[in-house]
Amino acid sequence: MSDVIYYEPELHKLWRILSSLVAKNGAVIIRAPNRFPLIRFWQFIIRAIDSRAHTEMQDHIRFFNSEHLYVFSRRYLLTRLKELGFTQVTAVPSDLLVKN
Repeated sequence: MSDVIYYEPELHKLWRILSSLVAKNGAVIIRAPNRFPLIRFWQFIIRAIDSRAHTEMQDHIRFFNSEHLYVFSRRYLLTRLKELGFTQVTAVPSDLLVKN
């Protein structure tokens, strides 16, 4: 499911059927972008330095892929998968695509 869930318009349906799509002792791999903390930090900075009216009217989220429908935190994904009955859930951050 690498990058698939970020584009799924009916995510609730995906969560409902996910366990039935995985073979017994199978695995689900979700590649999660490493940018969620950066997005949250940037939003915090913008709220602190910009006017509320301007912040409420922003139409762009810095560091967010605008093609994605969602931004998932690692905690959300881990919790959701455990709620679905996956017993071994591990989060390993994806490598950054651009290295200095």
